[in-house]
Amino acid sequence: MGAIPYAGISGTGVTFRVWAGSAVSVHVVGDFNGWDDTQTPLAL
Repeated sequence: MGAIPYAGISGTGVTFRVWAGSAVSVHVVGDFNGWDDTQTPLAL
């Protein structure tokens, strides 16, 4: 779980996985979004 880098025929990127069995929402926060926990929601 967590961030998993990948490289393939379609390009490179990062897959992010988290176990959140009872979560209503999950958001990724960091410098890229000004540490705003209302931005960058992940699909559950």
